[in-house]
Parts: sequence; structure tokens; C-alpha cells
Amino acid sequence: KYGMIHSPDIVDQLRDLTSKGKEIDTDDHNWLDLIRQSAQIKVDIVAEDVLESGKRAFLNFGHTYGHVIENLGDYR
Repeated sequence: KYGMIHSPDIVDQLRDLTSKGKEIDTDDHNWLDLIRQSAQIKVDIVAEDVLESGKRAFLNFGHTYGHVIENLGDYR
């Protein structure tokens, strides 16, 4: 969801890591990098909009996309 609201590169990296026919390797350090990038985006947005009066609304948008992705993956 952070790729959708902030960084298309995250979407590309995620697509590469989950290509059809490719087994997901949770030990791959690229996953940790994606998690770090996503967490940093959230930290930056929350720090910039502590009172939830503007930019922080993007997190709700991203949250909505997250639900769609979970549903498409049968919540796996």
C-alpha cells in the first residue's frame, strides 16, 4: 500500500519478488528492505501531519488498497 500512495518503486520491487511461478523466499533480504521503506514512509507522513489534518489521509487510502490486496490473496 505504501507503493500505491508514495513510491511506485516499491510496487515494482514487490512485483519482482512475487512473480508468477517464483517461490516466495521470506529469507530474501529484499523483503526486509521493502518493510523498512514502507515503515519509513509511514513515519515520515505521521511526523509531517501529527494532527491528522492533511497528508496523513493518504494512509487511509493506502489502508483501503491493503484490504483489496489481502482479499485478492485470500488473506494469505
